[in-house]
Amino acid sequence: MEGKLIVFEGVARSGKSTLINMLGDKLRAYGHDPVFTEWNSYGSLQEIINDKKTYFTFSPLTYSLLHLSEFALRYEEIIKPALENG
Repeated sequence: MEGKLIVFEGVARSGKSTLINMLGDKLRAYGHDPVFTEWNSYGSLQEIINDKKTYFTFSPLTYSLLHLSEFALRYEEIIKPALENG
């Protein structure tokens, strides 16, 4: 794969988004086209996860499986193609 994967990790409100935006601006200034994706952001699965979290209607296993499915879809449809395209 030609692309590079950069991961930001940290607790809520620790400045991750600020750093990501600054890095994205810098990469674009150098002619790169960064792709951004974040935890629990995949369309219809995001809605299901948020709904079930709101109403406490799933078990820890279901919660884990939904998040795993969400990540697998983001990887296959967003992350992997972006890495392959450089």
